[in-house]
Amino acid sequence: MVVAGVGDGPQEGWLGPLNKALYPQKPNFRASTVASACPPFGNASVLLRPADYDGSPEFSVKPGLHGPENGSHKVVWWDPALLKLDVDASFGLRQEQILVDDDGGHASEGQDLYDKWKFVRNQSIDVGRVPTTTVFLATDDVEPPVGYPARVEVVTVPRSGVRPKGRRFGSLVHLIMRDVDLRAAIPAIDRLARAHARLLNATDEEIAAATQTVTGALQHPLLLRAQRASSTYRELPISTKDPAGNLIEGVIDLAFVVGGGNGLLSISRLTQRICARPKSIAVK
Repeated sequence: MVVAGVGDGPQEGWLGPLNKALYPQKPNFRASTVASACPPFGNASVLLRPADYDGSPEFSVKPGLHGPENGSHKVVWWDPALLKLDVDASFGLRQEQILVDDDGGHASEGQDLYDKWKFVRNQSIDVGRVPTTTVFLATDDVEPPVGYPARVEVVTVPRSGVRPKGRRFGSLVHLIMRDVDLRAAIPAIDRLARAHARLLNATDEEIAAATQTVTGALQHPLLLRAQRASSTYRELPISTKDPAGNLIEGVIDLAFVVGGGNGLLSISRLTQRICARPKSIAVK
């Protein structure tokens, strides 16, 4: 095992616990013997000292074989003058001459490979900047994208009297319509309205108006038809491509399947039907 040490005496640090296993007792610093299989050593284990060194007789551990202060093993203190010092560090790559060609021409070959890789990489980046699909969200505009033939048929549910307006009231009505049983009676609709009103901090006036609005909407012929449907779906996400290849995404508040048949197939047909001729109920 090779351990670095300072010949003038023990030093504190991360190797401090090894001091007594490396250094001889102070009176024996200069009492070394010849170490077998080692070259002839000089007189000092310290190669350089500060400029203010006073020139006292050499006092470092004399190179050679020593018995340490603790332990029965032997320690060879090496003569640093025999070491090849000031060697340039090697990090595996000749950084200073990376582009200097050698006799075999490998540097220019490597440069060509790099240029080809860089060209292909830049091509990939340019292609990646161009979107392959344009996504159109149903909530982005009041009209479908250009070239899309479908239009929304708005059916208005009659109302009586004055009722609240604003985003909070609209959110309350939407939440009730999302969760309500399509066959629910007024007391059940009122309980659901009050539950959602607590989250929205809605007023009693808004609760009463929302209950009345949803009750009227559930009596519409389209929703009466939904009550008799074999399957119904709330907040149904859909996506389809228009004739121009744009991807249209949206959520259907309520979708229903009339008649029997495989459920998944019915959903697919329903989606096609809605995308071709969508309908909605606007509660006003």
